[in-house]
Amino acid sequence: MGRIFGSAMITLVAALPETSHDGFLSRPKAKLITVAFNPSRRPDHNGYFYLQRSASVDFRYKEYWRNVDAGEWNKRAWTLQENLKSKCLLIFGPMMFHFRCQQELRAENTQAIRQPDAYGVSWNFHLSSPSAAYVAEPWQQIIKDYSGRKLTYALDKLPAISALAHDIQERTGVQYLAGLWRDRLVWTLLWECFDYNEGLAPVRSEVYRAPSWSWAAGDGTIAWCPTDQPLEFNEEVVILDAETTVVGEDPLGRVVGGSLTLTGRIQHASSLAPGVDDFGGHSLYYKTFVINGAYVRNSYVSLDWGPPSDVVERMKTEGFWLFLLASYIDPEADRWPVPGDSEFSFSGLVLLAVNNESRDKSVRRFQRVGIFRVIKDGSVFETAPEETIIIV
Repeated sequence: MGRIFGSAMITLVAALPETSHDGFLSRPKAKLITVAFNPSRRPDHNGYFYLQRSASVDFRYKEYWRNVDAGEWNKRAWTLQENLKSKCLLIFGPMMFHFRCQQELRAENTQAIRQPDAYGVSWNFHLSSPSAAYVAEPWQQIIKDYSGRKLTYALDKLPAISALAHDIQERTGVQYLAGLWRDRLVWTLLWECFDYNEGLAPVRSEVYRAPSWSWAAGDGTIAWCPTDQPLEFNEEVVILDAETTVVGEDPLGRVVGGSLTLTGRIQHASSLAPGVDDFGGHSLYYKTFVINGAYVRNSYVSLDWGPPSDVVERMKTEGFWLFLLASYIDPEADRWPVPGDSEFSFSGLVLLAVNNESRDKSVRRFQRVGIFRVIKDGSVFETAPEETIIIV
């Protein structure tokens, strides 16, 4: 489908219907103000002007937002690549239609032209850049948008975005790993779940479609904070192996297995501090955790996908593991805890052990259940042993 949209001169978008079985040419009647008109030069010609109210100064953007950005079409997973890959779109919305191309945006009810400013409109420009790094820049913003979209079939999570992944891989040659890229793997492993009021509540998929370290393992909006890798970013881990197992004809499509083999410092934590905070717009944050009987201050844990009750119960009874990934200066953090310009954040994955009975026990296996961050106090990991582990 990505090649079809990318090759088309213009894509007709039915943004009005909620399903593919609904029509799109009918629309509710707009609320118009009727003004009688009687020309002085031709008094025998009577007529009316019809005026439409606008609730925004920039009514062109307001109407586009109501008709397209806030509509059902823009909430479905498969429509993202339709939106980004198409060169030109004629969008039939619930109130009016819009024309959008790479350089302008027009609405049915005005002659005015507005310059598109959404990241997706410049997708083809990103792809035409000779710089591989520049091509990969919008990926995290795309995933933040895509991760909260709706799917009819759960197994479509990775196939519905594979056309965009192919675009990047063809131009960079970087290994694609279930929605993440090998050249920036350490940083992009630090995604976290958000429970936005207008989006899907974070929940792990009932069917397997990605390893636990991939955002594709669940539904609901995920993001990075800050949104891009800081300039001063120190990887505290060695990646020995990274692989996924795919099925079907698309090598960047559906995944049925995957693992990461890493060497780094790992620390056991006995429990989470009582109570849940509401930082970041959701209730998945715990204030701190306990190591060797002491609370670790200036820290938090952000749990994935809910989390399921069995995960919380295991963390309470068995404790959990903190695996250090990176240290970095994070002056752009916009929520608690906020480090100073010279204060390092230490971040990594929260893990639970996986049953190793039928496997080689010399290398322990884990699954990801969240991420953690510690501000300033890197001594938490000074005495932690280095270990080679596998995350599935």
